[in-house]
Amino acid sequence: MPATTLTPTFPVADSGNIDLTSTLTGLAAIGAGNSPIQFANIPGQHLLFLMCVTATSTVTVNVSTTVLGQAVAAYTPFSPTVNDVILVGPFHSVLETPGAPPSGGLVQVALGTPANVKALLLQIPGVY
Repeated sequence: MPATTLTPTFPVADSGNIDLTSTLTGLAAIGAGNSPIQFANIPGQHLLFLMCVTATSTVTVNVSTTVLGQAVAAYTPFSPTVNDVILVGPFHSVLETPGAPPSGGLVQVALGTPANVKALLLQIPGVY
């Protein structure tokens, strides 16, 4: 199946606010056959928000390999309730696919029924 690559939304530092429910409701569902969803990871700065819209879907955060290349099992799948907004993340660098972007450095989240899921990726800005 082809992967769906997400582009992050950037909240404005100090004065930004995002109505997650309204924003997710306005997005199109990921779509059938478009799993996993993936994005270039900046460790600790990305938060993934998911909403199941018509029925539940299993969600699995995939783990690539260890630094030494050893295989690692994916985390236990979970199934969000319909219309609940679920936070997934932040993501550690160990979850990234091996190699440099665009083929590596990605976090992948598998969806059992992607046609039921809407996703919003937030990248938290550095505030110093």
